[in-house]
Amino acid sequence: MTVATDTGEDAYLDHVEKAFLAFTSSDNDEAIRSCEQALKINPEGAEALFVLGLVSFLLDDLGRAIKFFERGHAREPDWREFADILSAMYSRVGDLSNSLYYSKLATTLVSNPTLKRYVPQGFDDFEENMKNVALSWYYVEAAVHFYERDYKKTIAYCERELGLNADNVDCLILLGRALINVNDIPRAAEVLAKAAHLAPDNPECWTYLSDALLAEGRIGEAMANIDKAMRIAPDGIDALCRKAISLMYGDQDAWRDYPGIIAKIGALVAATHKDKAAAKGARSAGDKPVSRPRGDDALHIGMIIGHAAITDKSELLIGLLSRLDPKRFKVFAYQQYTQTHPATLRLEKEVHHWRGTFNIDDDTLFRIMQNDALDLIVDTCAVQADHRLAVLARGPAPVRVSWLGTPLAAPKGCCDVILSCDDMLDIDRRDGGGVACESLGSSLFAYSGGPTLVTPGSDKTPVARKGFITFGGVLDLARMQSAIPLWADVLRRVKRSRLLLGGGLEQRQLWPLVADAFSQTGLLERISIQDDEEGVSPRGHFLSDIDILLDTPDVNGLGEICDALWMGVPVVALKGDRRASLMGKTILKASGNARWCADDAAQYVDIACALADDRAQLRQLRRGLREQLKKSPLLDVQGFADTLAELFERLARR
Repeated sequence: MTVATDTGEDAYLDHVEKAFLAFTSSDNDEAIRSCEQALKINPEGAEALFVLGLVSFLLDDLGRAIKFFERGHAREPDWREFADILSAMYSRVGDLSNSLYYSKLATTLVSNPTLKRYVPQGFDDFEENMKNVALSWYYVEAAVHFYERDYKKTIAYCERELGLNADNVDCLILLGRALINVNDIPRAAEVLAKAAHLAPDNPECWTYLSDALLAEGRIGEAMANIDKAMRIAPDGIDALCRKAISLMYGDQDAWRDYPGIIAKIGALVAATHKDKAAAKGARSAGDKPVSRPRGDDALHIGMIIGHAAITDKSELLIGLLSRLDPKRFKVFAYQQYTQTHPATLRLEKEVHHWRGTFNIDDDTLFRIMQNDALDLIVDTCAVQADHRLAVLARGPAPVRVSWLGTPLAAPKGCCDVILSCDDMLDIDRRDGGGVACESLGSSLFAYSGGPTLVTPGSDKTPVARKGFITFGGVLDLARMQSAIPLWADVLRRVKRSRLLLGGGLEQRQLWPLVADAFSQTGLLERISIQDDEEGVSPRGHFLSDIDILLDTPDVNGLGEICDALWMGVPVVALKGDRRASLMGKTILKASGNARWCADDAAQYVDIACALADDRAQLRQLRRGLREQLKKSPLLDVQGFADTLAELFERLARR
């Protein structure tokens, strides 16, 4: 890169990073302003031109996008990302000659670490780019915006495409997925049902329809649709993974199927790996272990970080990684989520090397992990949509560990050890499919606090402001189904009390589904949904407006329970029969508040009512719970990091 002016290269790169973050948030004006500021510092800066090209592409101005990318390529002709994206751009305007030229050129160039994070998924794949030449422009644009998580634009382009071709099944599926992400669940279900009707032999239609039904809280129907997908494609790993996840929302009888499902997933992944290995024949040189440089005695720890981990568990990851001794451990992080997240930059600072791997094929990722010479790899994805089971099955490290997965862990053959805790150990051994379990003591993790949340007032409880108790429930229709009878009993017992549902964005439009879910309780007039407040953390806003958080029984919260306690809000939980329903008990026990976890439904209601009746205690908790929390095992991040470090070393030696 050309040397920057006196203002400094760091300032230049900061403006470029701000521009990219604005781009990912679709704040094009801010992205352009930040790029202009960067170019004032370094007029020859190719990174800023790259981001300007992305912004032009986002604004549907392909001509201007190509000009920016070509200018950047002229300034930095050795950077591969410019060639990759120019190949993609030219394919989209039908110039196959230039597309092929840049695709071939890219194979001779060197990747730039900064730009590599900025390239949209699929733009570095020539074969995929060639497919886009024949696809509808509207559909391609919709797919790009879906990748960028700009779901409103995805919906707009899908609607244009469907105006031309109403029976485009791929477009209907994409539209349905985007609608789920903006909480327009009934329409998503309608669109995906149409796709399934048009292509009943396509298992994807049924699996995505199950996602919409699960989001509506129609758990039985969701499971039935997953079963249809499994009948169409019995060896379909994605449908089986969805089945495993859906079971945690069901009752105890449904959950008994989990070990069999997870075992089948493991067997299919192993069989697929065996077939591929046989097709390749003898082991290639690339499969041989990589030797480390002399003097590198640190343990090499890999960590696969998925969407669920970064959205609800980022503070747990940051707390741990910031306290591992860099002399003893080198952490290599593999990012499986597509969208830039605010916590990513904080996490990057705590690891030895960070890679975006969401758009890297399994074989290449395995080679990358081998080259990192890992001693142990930690997987947080388990069987969620961004899993890497095929890579884990090949053994990228001598020891494969599962931590914080949903609903539990990767299957046997992809996982050697499940990290558990004292309260979950027996349950995890029962459900883990024969994978060894190691207890981390009293808690499965340590919480480092919630710095982005609204700071609670000294005595300003909602009941003091409003004159009535406000219970809170996280608005997740699948999780709420088993909670509704309990919440209704609590409201009946506590006169004039209300239930506020929230914790997320754009939830007002879920009211018709909420009204239907509570229609038989006779309490609808006492239930409301949180309003969005611009510039305020949705969860912080929600927690500052409730007196008591009522957890969901079958699938407990994790981040929201920790954040509630941090905000001085007591939490009522119900102990269950699987890991997903034991999380509340574990957190409350580690925080020193085990008294708020019930053994049965009647006790759950009693605890909630007792808290509501003691307004002086609510004031005291609002004022002092955070300080109590800081002294508890739940916030002993260094102690937890030391425990995990000792376990990692023992497992690696073993």
